[in-house]
Order: sequence, then structure tokens, then C-alpha cells
Amino acid sequence: MQQAVKHLPVITENNPNFIGVWSLSDITFTDLLIDFFNSNQMLQMDMKIQSSKGDKIDENIVKGKSILNLKAEDITNTRLLLYFKYLNECYKQYILRWPTIVKQEELGLLNNFELHRYDKGSPNNFDPFYKRNQPLAGIYSLSFVTFLNSVEKGGELEFYYHGTSIKAYRGITVIYPSDWTHASKITSNTTDDLYIIRGDIGYYSHNDQTYGVSLDSFDKEVKVKTDIKEKKK
Repeated sequence: MQQAVKHLPVITENNPNFIGVWSLSDITFTDLLIDFFNSNQMLQMDMKIQSSKGDKIDENIVKGKSILNLKAEDITNTRLLLYFKYLNECYKQYILRWPTIVKQEELGLLNNFELHRYDKGSPNNFDPFYKRNQPLAGIYSLSFVTFLNSVEKGGELEFYYHGTSIKAYRGITVIYPSDWTHASKITSNTTDDLYIIRGDIGYYSHNDQTYGVSLDSFDKEVKVKTDIKEKKK
């Protein structure tokens, strides 16, 4: 049967990857979020050792990885408000670049965004992952990752099908589609602990059910007082 069909290449003038990357001149919020993560150890949990298929994962794979899981509707901390104000600006630029995204006004920050810490030298042998991996995941539209510190070697956001990786550099934010076309993973970091914040943008309200909040709710002036010293990285 394989001989009955023949794959034909498609040649296009443009080769968009739909991956948006931004940097910010003022990246002091990264130190604030790392401090927020480390100050809430009671809320942290080890990365789960169950795969999406229900298979047991070798505990050595997830060793040295911690998660702080938060809901969008519970955001009150000014450090988080400052970050999501920045993320909203990235999102606005993303939809300007790709204007065919439908019902843009109905997309917002979905619940269960996460702060991650990957300890120095911890392996990351997970398979590439994407959020729209089941029938009930239709609310997911875009995913985002922001690197909170720089890592000299490893810790990159690697896209399986695109042959490209985004280096772990402090303050870099990446937005990309949540579907299988953009399956990705964070590579093993070998030189420093790695901190990231990641989550999803999608349809946050449907049929009287709320799954998150509008990103525009963060579009207001936020001031943070802190004595955290500026890091070199």
C-alpha cells in the first residue's frame, strides 16, 4: 500500500515558524520572580513522575526539578502583576504579526501557570511536549516560556520539528502555538540552576465557565519596591 501513494514536496516563498521571541530592557522582574519562587517553598512540589500516558517515569529523570503551580485568577502579588503586564505586551505584538488568529479578544491567561526550577546538572529526558494533546484541551491556543536567568550551557527551549532552540537568557520570552507542530522541551542544564515561568494563553471563558482571566486585566501601572540587588546575568 505504501507504493500506492507518493509524498510531494510543497515549496513556499515564506517559511514562518510562528515562534515569537522578545527581550525587555528592564529585566529586574526576573530577580523578583526567582525570589518569589524561593520564598514560597511550602507551595512548591516535585515534578510529577507520571507521564501523560499514565506510564511511570524514572525518578532520576525528574530529580532536581521543582514546580510552583498558581492559578491566573488568584494573582495578587505585585511581582506577578508586573510580569504579566510585560507578557500582555508580547502577546499584543504576537497577534499583530499573525493577525489570522480568530477571536483574539476572547483569549487570555489560562489557569495553572507554573514557575519551574531545574537544579544544576539535573537531566531532562522528557519527550517533547505540547498542551493540545487531548480532546478537552481545545481551549489552548498559545504557550509561553520566560527565562528568569541565564544558563551558559543547556537549558534551552528546543522545538522538535523546527530544528531550532531558544537559548536560556535572562528575560527572554517565547510565545508559540500549543499544538503538536510545536512540541518542545527544556534541554538539560549543566552549568547553573535554571528558573523559568511558563503557561498558556487560550479561551478563558466559555458557557459560563471561567478558565482564567483576560490579559488586559494586567494592563495597568504596577510599582514594586524591592531591595533585591541586580544580578550580572
